[in-house]
Amino acid sequence: MKRKLIIALLCLSTAAFAQKKTDFTGKFKVNKERTNFGQAPEFILPRFIIVKQTGDKLIVSRIKLDQQLMELPAVSDTLAFTGNAGFKWLSDTSLQVSKQNGAASWTEIWTLEDQGKTLHLERDVVQSDDFKYHTIAYFDKQ
Repeated sequence: MKRKLIIALLCLSTAAFAQKKTDFTGKFKVNKERTNFGQAPEFILPRFIIVKQTGDKLIVSRIKLDQQLMELPAVSDTLAFTGNAGFKWLSDTSLQVSKQNGAASWTEIWTLEDQGKTLHLERDVVQSDDFKYHTIAYFDKQ
């Protein structure tokens, strides 16, 4: 009996101290006034990012713009929290998404601010022509 009580208390204390990861679920619209596009043109960032976070997965839909700033159809990715280089938690409140396509690559650091009302996204890109840029974007929750 004593042993069962000790095991139960250990399980409870572990659960109590386990930290909850930030839930990025929501629809976010780029805030152009707060965003620093750096050397990148405005169309380089999506107008909207729609996120659905469930368990160990993140479903991300991006509504991008063409060069005339017209919205394109949404493109969705399902990412799993595997801890690999492509997608991982950096802390309980931020995550990193990295992609490579041939010689082109990008890395994004996501953090929620203002009690979840603002998605702060820092993006480093290397294009296939070796053009590099850094953007600091803010997306407001809709």
